[in-house]
Parts: sequence; structure tokens; C-alpha cells
Amino acid sequence: MTRWYWKQVGGTLIEEFCAVERVIGDRGGRWIDGVVIKGGECKIARQSEVEVAGKDIMIIQAKDSRLGMWVMGQAFFSAALMEAFKPRSIESIALVAHDDSVLGPIFRSHDRMRVVVCPGEVMLRARMRFSVKKDGIPQKPFSETEIFGLVEKGKIDRSTPCRRSDEEQWSTVAEQLLVPADG
Repeated sequence: MTRWYWKQVGGTLIEEFCAVERVIGDRGGRWIDGVVIKGGECKIARQSEVEVAGKDIMIIQAKDSRLGMWVMGQAFFSAALMEAFKPRSIESIALVAHDDSVLGPIFRSHDRMRVVVCPGEVMLRARMRFSVKKDGIPQKPFSETEIFGLVEKGKIDRSTPCRRSDEEQWSTVAEQLLVPADG
């Protein structure tokens, strides 16, 4: 979902942006599904590779269900947490499968908050699960986004055996998910 929306708006995407580092006994870590640097190079980058200070950014919090209190809270408070990074402007997106006729208008009444509804075909893909084999052993089903994250972290690669959870035939991560050659 996050990558679909990023492809619509462009810019530089940072997935799983760590807005707050975890400190045992003090606070939990806080991650944002996606931060887009508006007008940046159209690429996916690591948080350590880019600077958001002074830039116009978009926060994306995605939920593959109807707009609800949980994703609204994530989107609202993520904007507040990102203030610490000193961007020029912040726009926060609740990316969902369906809007809500009561909650949607309330959420949108707050400055910088938007609701974006993903098309049905994107939602079908977002709900798909994939299994991979590590050392010949099938692993738990992962979402497409989780598979992309495993590739980026070097835990699996394009040639790792992969299949949709509803299929029997194994192929590779590259064949199933069309992972670009650069990762």
C-alpha cells in the first residue's frame, strides 16, 4: 500500500522510518510506515541516507482496513513526532482500504491530515501473503512489504525461493514480486 501511494506522488521514500528510538525502561520505539520527501529523487532510501530537516515531507500510515481510531492516531501523532526532525512542512496520510463517514471528516478537519483510499486491486495485493524458503525450510507467510524489507536488509535475495501462500509452485522472490535488480 505504502509503495503504491509513493508511486502516485513521487519523491524519496523512507520505509519504516524510526521517529523515536526505543529505550528500555523509558519508552518504546515508534516507526512510521513511510516518510516521503516531496520533490526528492524518485527512489527508496534508508533513513541514514537522507535528511528531512528543511524539507517538505509526507507521512504515510497504512492499514488494510477501514479508517479507524488506530490508524488515525498513528497518522496524527506521527506528525507530532516528526516535528523533532525539523522539516519545513508535514502532511500526514492515513492510507486505508475504506474511508469512514463519521471518522473521516473529523480526521480531515485537523490541519495537515488526509485520508487516501487505495483501489481494490491494490488492496488485494496488500492482503496477499508469500512464503520464502531459508536453508530449504519454508518460513511464515509475509506481506509483500515485509518481503521487500527482508531483501533490503540482506536476509533474503532475489533468487530466494518464494511462493504465494495460496499456491503450491515455488519460484523466486524476483519472479513473484518483480523486485528491481538494485534491490
